[in-house]
Amino acid sequence: KALIKVRVSKIFYEVTANTLNIDSPPLDVYIAPETAMSPSDAEAVKIGTIPSVPAGMLVGEGELELDAGGDEIIEGFLEDWTTPFNFIVAAEVTVSAGDPVPTGKIDAAVRVNASASLN
Repeated sequence: KALIKVRVSKIFYEVTANTLNIDSPPLDVYIAPETAMSPSDAEAVKIGTIPSVPAGMLVGEGELELDAGGDEIIEGFLEDWTTPFNFIVAAEVTVSAGDPVPTGKIDAAVRVNASASLN
């Protein structure tokens, strides 16, 4: 049993840099132990999605579209304070004939506001 109980009050994202020349696809957000670095890792769990971000647009604070149970999964990682974790943001871009070749990059961060109490 966890020593603390964690309650997530807010989960959001920020886009701090965006030099993409195309709108981003939706960006899938995963949480995983720090040893996992890829969304295909068996320990990575999808918790939600960052909606498409228009080319060049920055986002100060946007609402993460959580999957069912996403907040409980995050709370579980936060309660297990002995296991460092990370968020992995991933997407696939499909380019068809005649589409512009995607260039640039996007930097996004996931933020969690939570409170903890003794269990």
